[in-house]
Amino acid sequence: MKWAVNSKNEMIPVKDYQINEFYRCPKCKEEVYLKKGEIHQASFVHHRRAKGKPNLIGESDFHKMGKKQIAKAFTKQGLKAEQEVYLHETKQRADVMVWLKDKIIVLEFQCSPISKAMLEQRTDDYHHTGYHVWWILGPKYQALNRLNNVASKFGQNNKYLGIWISFLVGRRVLFYFDIKIDAFGKIMYRKKLVDFDLKKLVKFFKSNKQTFIRTSLKKEQNRLTFIEHKIIGSKIDQRYLKVQMKCYRKHCSILGAPWIAHFPVCNVNREHLNAVPFLNRVLFLLELVGFKVGDTVDGKGREPSFLNLLCENKHLVYKDGHYYLGERRVRWYSNSGEKLNDNVELKKLLSKQKRPYQ
Repeated sequence: MKWAVNSKNEMIPVKDYQINEFYRCPKCKEEVYLKKGEIHQASFVHHRRAKGKPNLIGESDFHKMGKKQIAKAFTKQGLKAEQEVYLHETKQRADVMVWLKDKIIVLEFQCSPISKAMLEQRTDDYHHTGYHVWWILGPKYQALNRLNNVASKFGQNNKYLGIWISFLVGRRVLFYFDIKIDAFGKIMYRKKLVDFDLKKLVKFFKSNKQTFIRTSLKKEQNRLTFIEHKIIGSKIDQRYLKVQMKCYRKHCSILGAPWIAHFPVCNVNREHLNAVPFLNRVLFLLELVGFKVGDTVDGKGREPSFLNLLCENKHLVYKDGHYYLGERRVRWYSNSGEKLNDNVELKKLLSKQKRPYQ
């Protein structure tokens, strides 16, 4: 489809598509979105419906029902809630808008695919105009097997809940919260169903506390066997093997990576939920091999909690917005046996474990 109708009821060609605009099909009036790739030309397309299964509801129907349900839940509590509110400041159409005493909340019920760039832009636009935004996800996202992918894209941060996402389930909201990933890629979370009741929602947000995961000497020593199985044997993990190859080029080994690469035990940064923190840390420490004291270190895109730990242990120095190599070098070991024998460094790191959000 080369043409679509915008929020002003104007026919717009695909070449004039704007990221913040809302588009509908000229014939059926259903919502459409822009689809483009390297081979096929850009075009407006409908959201895919369930085919060959008459008992299933198409996704656009889920979207309509969901918006109606959300708005109805708040109006029943005596709150003003409206659907499809067009905001001239952002040139966007909010799925549901709820007026509270001290704030206005935009609720976006997301059923269809959306790019991360568009998601972030829409969220930023709402924030810049003074609106709070809450993304509630539809059944398609809940069906995904990889929670970390969804959380890294839609996750919001709260001092009580940590990283959280939510799904519409019947007339309630399913929260996945306290989402974190351990140093070796295991995703951890808690979940709870909450009624669409303002008092219950407020209580849920304020009554929870992030869990703090500690590790032990024996557990971290056993990690070396875990790493070894990832690069040797019948169940090789190509991610670990690629890092090992890079270690070899610097005359190092992933089995002899500094103990500090095991810490912090968990990563609570949304942007890094898709990665294996240990591997990223090893690659970063590899880059520092050959650096001299005082050399500038590029910390852009790195795990903030790991950079802080390196600074606390004087491996890095942070000054005037830049990182520099510190006087205390990280120790690479020649093999796992030598690493296991150095309990002093490991015990020191274990004694300094602390909550990452404090």
